[in-house]
Amino acid sequence: MKETELIDKYISIRKKSESNVIIIKERGYRQKKIDVIEVNIKSKLYFHGIEFKIYNWKLGLKQCLGNRILVPYNYLALYYKYEKNVNISELSKYGIGLIIMYDNYYEQKIVPKRNKLLNQRKYQCILENIKNLYPQTFVN
Repeated sequence: MKETELIDKYISIRKKSESNVIIIKERGYRQKKIDVIEVNIKSKLYFHGIEFKIYNWKLGLKQCLGNRILVPYNYLALYYKYEKNVNISELSKYGIGLIIMYDNYYEQKIVPKRNKLLNQRKYQCILENIKNLYPQTFVN
């Protein structure tokens, strides 16, 4: 299993489950790259960054912490076979959500907390810049 396969699997499942979510796949903004950004169409101020890792949750946590300057809610998504290695309290301490990817579905184990590094105006501006820079990356 590769990270790209995990991402594609998630997007495929997610597209079927919720029609009011726009998914932006692996794009950067000012040298930061996030595997997936999700935007809820009904609430422009509600968007998530998701980092996908097969097994290296520590690297995923590090990337999620860095992503906090770009998105208000961050998730780490891991392949289910390596869920037992994750330190849940470490993710919770930083307010990072956890998604476990199975072969045909995913499960949200931890709900992320909104980070305090961005105010509404800043992350709305970042979202608009991402949408303008990468309109071709919208999956749905």
